[in-house]
Amino acid sequence: MLTPASLREQNSEYGSGRLFSLLDMKRFLAAAFSASFVELERLQGDSIMMVDHEAEWRAKATKCLQDMSEECFEAGFDRLQERCNRFANQIKTLPIETACYMLRDLLPEIQGELSRNLYFLVPEHRKALYQDDDTPLFGGSVALAIPDSTPEIAEAGRCLALDRWTACVFHLMRAVELALHKWSDDLGVPLKVPAEQANMQDILNLADKKLKEIEQQPKSPQRDADLEYFGDSSAHFRAIKDAWRNHVAHAKRTYDERQATSIFTHVRSFFQRLATRS
Repeated sequence: MLTPASLREQNSEYGSGRLFSLLDMKRFLAAAFSASFVELERLQGDSIMMVDHEAEWRAKATKCLQDMSEECFEAGFDRLQERCNRFANQIKTLPIETACYMLRDLLPEIQGELSRNLYFLVPEHRKALYQDDDTPLFGGSVALAIPDSTPEIAEAGRCLALDRWTACVFHLMRAVELALHKWSDDLGVPLKVPAEQANMQDILNLADKKLKEIEQQPKSPQRDADLEYFGDSSAHFRAIKDAWRNHVAHAKRTYDERQATSIFTHVRSFFQRLATRS
């Protein structure tokens, strides 16, 4: 059971970490929620000493209830939010003693609401990886150069933030395939089917033939730049396919935190290299 004391301990221990509900992925700040909870508990004791400052106490109580309502909205606690809003309006005119009873009755309801859900912590050093929208985690240049990959990269970031290591690698490999489609189109690979229907190995084999055609062209700065860019990236695509893509796509292995983080970093660097072409 959560208590004001335990919430203070969590607030101190977790700092700016975020709690998430596994059921609907609602986001809220543990520190902000616990601060509102503790303030509600404190207001009950303060009421005894605020007899001569009733207006000030009511203003504090109203503000605290409004803050709690906002936190309930973020967390998806609809019934609790509605009750906080109702109390915030009523407390302006209720006798202090009645208002204190209302606040006292609200605390167990908050505890009950929290106990009905399951939560987990996103550590501070990984919280930037969890974005509700498709924030371009690999940078704006990558998002512009390979826009189709942005949702997969964002999902890979969320998985990395939430300790879903193998899922992170899986989404990274989906992003790599989308990048390969864009890359093969830039190279002018003559695919017989739409890129999304083509096998990754077939695309790379056809890319090799295209690179050999470029090699036969007269020497020029553009020819040399094309060979360097497409030749280097072709080797990277093959390495990624053999090292990770084939394994995760066919459920041949799972990954731990160190491996997933390393792959995330490697793919990010590769995508940033690809983006220099655009």
